[in-house]
Amino acid sequence: MPRIVYPTDWTLGSKGIFFIDWGPKSSVDFYDFASQRVTRKIPLDKQPGGWGGLALSPDETWLAYSQVDEANSDLMLAEGFK
Repeated sequence: MPRIVYPTDWTLGSKGIFFIDWGPKSSVDFYDFASQRVTRKIPLDKQPGGWGGLALSPDETWLAYSQVDEANSDLMLAEGFK
């Protein structure tokens, strides 16, 4: 199993665990309890959000995750600061 970076990087399903693989090509993968194998479920085009985690619907028909669409920062000059 790949290293889980954040505690919210996984969610439990009835047949296994969905988790974020933070490898060179990030993806949402699935560890199947019965076969004890990992399969790639959703390749991610953008960096997953580290603060969002995963959420699985109660009927396990959809999975929600966060992603970073854009990252910005500002540089400010404060004059006369003592």
